[in-house]
Amino acid sequence: MSLSKVREIVWREDGDRRPIIWGLVVNGIIGSAFIPNRVRTQLYRLMGLKLHPKVIVRSGVIFRSDNVMVGASTLIGYRTIFDTRQPLVIGKNVSIGPNVTFVDTDHEMSNPERRAGASTVGPIRIGDGARVSTGSIILPGVTIGEGAAVGASSLVTKDVEAHSLYYGIPAKKARDLPR
Repeated sequence: MSLSKVREIVWREDGDRRPIIWGLVVNGIIGSAFIPNRVRTQLYRLMGLKLHPKVIVRSGVIFRSDNVMVGASTLIGYRTIFDTRQPLVIGKNVSIGPNVTFVDTDHEMSNPERRAGASTVGPIRIGDGARVSTGSIILPGVTIGEGAAVGASSLVTKDVEAHSLYYGIPAKKARDLPR
């Protein structure tokens, strides 16, 4: 194996815009529990993440890329995973519970010899004032409307209407919420 191939493997994985060292700094050092929340947000901003200065990011959050944009007064809970290749936009005053996963990529499955075929992506959007509760998974192409709430451990495969409560696997509308 050539030295250039070794550098390529060590420096950047397939499909990543950022070098591996970026992930180590962002997810290992900055994401550690030893960094205070407000300092963590400012360090993430220095690393290229588009976070409003008043965002709170708890420890253990994983960013696959810098394609995450977050509005003011939003809270991102412990161990949230942003596995994103497209821009993921989170509005202001949003509450994201711990252990939430955002995944904007899937794979074509028509080939019986390789079910993880070509990637398909769909951007994710979270409206202002929304809430995504503990352990939920948000899949590609989903928009969670303004003021909506997603119940704990829900699997969100389709858009969530504004000012509505959704929960379950897959998440379904339970009721309207006050406006």
